[in-house]
Amino acid sequence: MFVVFGKWKVGSSLKKLLDKLNFENCIMDDQDWNDEVLSKSEKIIVSPWIKQDHKLYLNYKNKVFSELNFLWDVIKSLGLSNSLEIIWVTWTNWKSTSVHIIYNLFKWIFEKLHIKINIYLAWNFWTPLSETLYEIISWKNENKNLIILETSSFMLYNLNNFNFDYSIITNLWVDHLDWHKDLQEYFDSKFNIVDFTKNYAIMDKDNINLYKKNRTTKAEIEEFQQDFDLNKTNFLWKHNEWNWNASLKIIKKYFEKNNLKWNEEIFWEVAKNIEPLDHRIKMVKEFWWIKIYDDWICTSSQALNVALNSFNEKITLIAGGYDKWDDYTWLANELEKKVWFACLIWQTAKKFEVILKEKNIDYKIFEKLEDAVLYAINETKKLWIKNILFSPWSASFDMFENVYDRCDQFIGIIDNLW
Repeated sequence: MFVVFGKWKVGSSLKKLLDKLNFENCIMDDQDWNDEVLSKSEKIIVSPWIKQDHKLYLNYKNKVFSELNFLWDVIKSLGLSNSLEIIWVTWTNWKSTSVHIIYNLFKWIFEKLHIKINIYLAWNFWTPLSETLYEIISWKNENKNLIILETSSFMLYNLNNFNFDYSIITNLWVDHLDWHKDLQEYFDSKFNIVDFTKNYAIMDKDNINLYKKNRTTKAEIEEFQQDFDLNKTNFLWKHNEWNWNASLKIIKKYFEKNNLKWNEEIFWEVAKNIEPLDHRIKMVKEFWWIKIYDDWICTSSQALNVALNSFNEKITLIAGGYDKWDDYTWLANELEKKVWFACLIWQTAKKFEVILKEKNIDYKIFEKLEDAVLYAINETKKLWIKNILFSPWSASFDMFENVYDRCDQFIGIIDNLW
């Protein structure tokens, strides 16, 4: 009997895969905890968001498998490792944009060059790796398979059994200290991806130096720079140079290793047709002289710093949410330069308040997102400010069901304005 612990998207996808493989299994979480079932189980496969101090690890440590460690056993047992390659992407910010670009580059270049390789996208939130493996097993196609996989630090924390073909890791900043015991543990989790890479690992110079201090890998480590001609794409903001440069380098390495002929002309033809993901500093409403930008994906101080620096003049900021124990104080000077007025919500509002007071930035705290948005619009009109930025600077837990609920509520409020 296998037990899947955690009923979120990852848990339900794991159960679906186990059913497909005819493994006896059940799924549970804290609400239906059952010691009798857990004690009799052969393996307990945990969803990545289960913290390491959870009683599951304390009571059944020898039976607990992380999602990725278990799935590598599945890949090997089914003989998929010879026909399957995986490109692993993990950043602190913008990793979803990176996998979006990489997937679409491969998909359309393969199609234009008539390359018969099946391409899959496994997202951190949307499509777990187990869901992708289920699809590959069900299809039973004889072509090679390539998976572009976005991974979080939670997924990589206990990793000790995998074989990645390629990996990309860069812009490691402070994040998720509500889950990890300290910053070093967070970085170590991310660097696990490089330890288990066998071909090529793409990193920026700072992280290469940090990695090589006390870790080694079989992979060839390649450095990339933040320089890319975004004018040839539909991506506006400067931080996307990282996304595009890393994507170009990894796809060229894949073509080189697999003896495929690279075509620069087709690359640029495909690149100019890829559209940015929503909710990344995207203008969603314009009225009078005011533009409202949606950046709900922003959950860290570094991401907010990038968002603020995307504007040439001062803005109205809507921010706040669940506290991930990020260090917000270093942003004080940037906030002073870029923010006229701020509307704050939920747990982190009090932390932000201290910084705004110190810099004499006007602000107001709200219980509800809708009240914050409406007040921000009225204040922006009075101050003749041109831009309103919804960049939460925090996670969505507790106040919202998830990041999508936060997004849906914000867009719903905006859509109902006029």
